[in-house]
Amino acid sequence: VISDPEAFILETNLPSKGNFDIDTGIWSIPELVGEEVVTLEIQVTAVQTGTFTNTATLTQSLPSDFEPANNTSVVTVEVAVSPCQDCGTICNLFSPNGDGVNDVLVLNCAELYPNSRLEVYDRYGNSVLEERGYENNWDGTGNNGALPRGTYFYILDLGDGSEVVKGWIQIIR
Repeated sequence: VISDPEAFILETNLPSKGNFDIDTGIWSIPELVGEEVVTLEIQVTAVQTGTFTNTATLTQSLPSDFEPANNTSVVTVEVAVSPCQDCGTICNLFSPNGDGVNDVLVLNCAELYPNSRLEVYDRYGNSVLEERGYENNWDGTGNNGALPRGTYFYILDLGDGSEVVKGWIQIIR
């Protein structure tokens, strides 16, 4: 039972065995053999922020369950708005692998910062990118082609008089 079902949209459910009823939240498993392990993977999209709990309870078992103490499991989830959605911020993980998803480093609302200056360095302090007026076009390449996956460090001056921001970027390939 989700504490606030209005906070989530059910995207997918994948039971390894049996059937999951979306409307009731009941997962029916016809039979478990021996020490068989089954799983139910549920993917949701959060539409509200806050703290939510999800409780899974075994309500019926044939033959009778001899360990009723382990029939309930509770998980608490904290849903918050990602700070990398704010204008002038960089989301520090990107995967320039050509799949069309998250392939470039994104400065949110880059068009609002035409005088920005972005510098990126590898772990040895070598410059791998220096760009004025960054336009969300860096795909993790350096002078010699694709940079290896790993952690890089950046200095971002938005060019609007705000404080210079320093942070790290993770290239995932």
